[in-house]
Order: sequence, then C-alpha cells, then structure tokens
Amino acid sequence: TDWEAMNRHYERKPPFKWLYRFYCQRRLIKELEAQLFWPQVKVSQEEVKEYYREHPDEFRLPDLVKVALVQTSDGKVARAMARAMDRGEDFFEVARKFTFHEALVHRVPLDHLAEPVKETLATLAPGEVGGPVKVDGYFYLVKLIERRSGRIKPFQTVDKEIKEKLRKERFQEIRARYLAELKKRSKIKINGGAWEKLREEIRREYEKKKKAD
Repeated sequence: TDWEAMNRHYERKPPFKWLYRFYCQRRLIKELEAQLFWPQVKVSQEEVKEYYREHPDEFRLPDLVKVALVQTSDGKVARAMARAMDRGEDFFEVARKFTFHEALVHRVPLDHLAEPVKETLATLAPGEVGGPVKVDGYFYLVKLIERRSGRIKPFQTVDKEIKEKLRKERFQEIRARYLAELKKRSKIKINGGAWEKLREEIRREYEKKKKAD
C-alpha cells in the first residue's frame, strides 16, 4: 500500500497533500529542535535534589485508612444499625445481627473511597463510627480503625521523573526565548484582502453553526 500510494503521488493531491505537508513540517521542526535546543538543556543532580526538597507534596502518597464497612440496600436496616451502635453495641456484632455477614475490614488509600465515605471519615477519630451514608443505592456504616498520613516517595524512585520534568521545562524556556527573538527580528506583513476573506468565511461558518444549533 505504501509503494502504491507513492506511485500514485497521493502526497501531492488533496486531501492527503495537506496531511503529508503537516507531518513533513512537524518532522523538520522536531529535527531542528533536536539540533538547536536540546543540546543546551542541562539539569544537574543537585538541581533535581533541590526540586525534591522544595516540592514534597508532589511526591506524597495518599493517606491510608484502615476501616470496617457494613453495607445494606435497606435504609431502615441501616438506620436501625446506626441506633444500635449509638447505644454502644459492638460494630461487628451489630453487622452480624442485622446482615448475617461479617463487616469487611479494608486498608486502602483514602482517595480510593467514595466521596460520601471520605467526608464521613474526615469527621471521625480512630474507633468512632459514622453513617449511614448512601453510595450507588447502598447504605454504609463505617468504623475508622486507623489513619496513617501518606508518606513521601523516596528520592531514588522519583529522581528520573524529576529530571525529565526539569529538562522539559528548560527546553520550553529555551524554545520560547528563541521564538521571541525570531519575532523581534521579523517583519510581518498582513495581506488585508486575504484576512478579510478569512474573516468572512469564519463569520459564515459561525452563522451556519448557530442556525443548526
């Protein structure tokens, strides 16, 4: 197919002509950037470490919680369980008595829980019970057992990631300076007739779309 497309010179005929030209120009730009800009991009290991020290929250893992959950699709049962727990009855005993199942215990990142459950946990101290909260048609009672603040990832696991981030930022800075200098030295002339024609085409397209909506 590639050879036949070349034989037929699709790259010279619309609509493929413009697509071909776009990718040729893009490839040339990438080659030019590789020669002009990337050799100037330098990031030292000390700069990487400094970024790690100054942006700890970027590398912090989510908070972990250990929770017990009991679930039911019946709102009345959920409220009855909540009242029993408010009277001081054991969370796990109440779960067995009302649902005939053991309450499930999970250790999970806080961000993995549904928003209503997260909001309830935010109000609880370890050992306390909250709910019922409704999520996707089910009612949950939740007991917070343990909360652990998210630790920061070790430097060794993120140093390459930081270096690549800093390299891309330096590249963009160098590229932006180069383009600004080119613009400063360029003399731009506007073809008034072509500009007015383009404006008219855009206006007609806008009106057509407006009527269609």
